[in-house]
Amino acid sequence: MTEPIKITLKMLRVGAGLTQAQCAEKVGVDPKTWGFWESGKSLPKMDKAVKICKMFNIKLSELVFILTKLTV
Repeated sequence: MTEPIKITLKMLRVGAGLTQAQCAEKVGVDPKTWGFWESGKSLPKMDKAVKICKMFNIKLSELVFILTKLTV
């Protein structure tokens, strides 16, 4: 059910040449939390989604679209 966000977050992270720990630090979460997001065990809250978008220079609407598709 959470596969699209897992693929997207990992794709963005790897494309930027960052580790999970580096991304977690930039967003202000524990590295385990970032790992949970990538593995589909949980989803980022909106405030963290905004930080993810800023970090990867993507529109919030792009990430929100992915997040809302998961809940339908």
